[in-house]
Amino acid sequence: MMRAGTGSDGPRRTASVTGRPAWASETTCAFRTSPGSAARIPDSQSRVGTKGSIGLRAMITPSCNTCFEIHQPGFLRLAYCTCNTIAWIATYFIITINNRINITLQHRYEIKYLFDGAPGPRCRREGREGGWRRRRGSMSRRRVRQETIAARFRERIVEGKLPPGSRLPTRAELERKFRTSIVTVQRALARLAKEGFVEPRGRNGTFVVEHPPHRCHYALVFPTYEGHPSWGHFWTVLDREAARWPAASHRHVLRFYNINGHADLNDYRRLLEVYRARRLAGLIFASPPDLVRDTPLVKQRLVPRVALMPCPSDDTPALALDHRTLIEKAFDHLAARGRKRIALILVPGLMGEYAEHCREAAARRGLAIPPHFLHVVHQSCPVTARNLLHLLLRGRPDERPDGLFVTDDNLVEEASAGIVEAGVRVPGELDVVAHCNFPWPTPSRLPMRRLGYDAREILRLAFEHLDGQREKRDLPDCLSVPVRFEDGLLE
Repeated sequence: MMRAGTGSDGPRRTASVTGRPAWASETTCAFRTSPGSAARIPDSQSRVGTKGSIGLRAMITPSCNTCFEIHQPGFLRLAYCTCNTIAWIATYFIITINNRINITLQHRYEIKYLFDGAPGPRCRREGREGGWRRRRGSMSRRRVRQETIAARFRERIVEGKLPPGSRLPTRAELERKFRTSIVTVQRALARLAKEGFVEPRGRNGTFVVEHPPHRCHYALVFPTYEGHPSWGHFWTVLDREAARWPAASHRHVLRFYNINGHADLNDYRRLLEVYRARRLAGLIFASPPDLVRDTPLVKQRLVPRVALMPCPSDDTPALALDHRTLIEKAFDHLAARGRKRIALILVPGLMGEYAEHCREAAARRGLAIPPHFLHVVHQSCPVTARNLLHLLLRGRPDERPDGLFVTDDNLVEEASAGIVEAGVRVPGELDVVAHCNFPWPTPSRLPMRRLGYDAREILRLAFEHLDGQREKRDLPDCLSVPVRFEDGLLE
């Protein structure tokens, strides 16, 4: 007999001299293994997918911990080896199918779950161990139903079919009506409560609030932001008064900045969200809405709107600052004080029609505005007004102005400093009328007559006009903001 053996990891077989295979002889066929060991599938085949996939680790372990041998006829040994081969082939196919499933789950996961937070269609893998995350735009059925229920009641509240104080159907009734789960109904009502349309009252049910947002929330829209060179004191005053509007009036003003037609800005996105959800009683544009002409804020008339501008445009009513009355009152005061030579400090944009109105008003009262007394100073460089006044007031008393009209409050502080440096007495030698945005006058180092517009009155007129639009009252397209002296303000 000639013996052929293997290493410690493989089986020991015997072969016959006659050439017959070892399993056909009457000799011993043995599988040897050490105690506690196991024959394992290689890691490259048995490894499974990462978190969230199906896992399987195949292992073949002998039935005893010690060496065992088979002393049986040849056909039994043939059957044993055949079964062993089939087991190995089956294990291979199980591992292959399992890995295939993992790949499918990781890269082409097309199962749509019916609960929130689970991976739905078009989901993608975030890193090796990052788990699943839903792509933007994908939405589960339950969330769609939440949106449907919330939108249905939001629309009925805004249209007045569910007035303030009315009771919503119970959750069980909504569950039957919309054929959905109680959880979906609860989340839809919770969303309406978060938006401010309804409020839960324990066992009494859910009710429409007394002051819903489509009646009490107004959006004040600025084309730029504070600190920008084009930001003026008028917008600062308007912003402050909107922030401190009395809570007892049940009106809340939301302020949005830098709304200039760029859709990638955060404030524009927030504004568009509340606008499309109709959670606003109206839009108040702090300037003509030319920059947002091509946006849904102007193209879609979802809520009432009004703008601070001279005349209506784009189907938007106007709140006009009455400049002509401002000029008339300013020159009335200077004429009453006996002044004859008037200097004007204007800002860019007022040189044309505004300056012509000033000349006409002065001529009707016998006042003179010589060409060298009329100057333009930009709001972003107010120190120019300081140097200019210092220069105008250096001549003889009969050559210099005895009256001054500062048409923009951004220039008042520097203009007063120039008068002080020139050494002119106010009001003895010079009377000053200065534009003002009440109730936040700019600092001044001299006494002067303040004349302008009250931001509180502007907001009040805007609220009334927007409420009238919502109630479909007959209103003028242009509403004039009255001019006030500081001693004639309305509290």
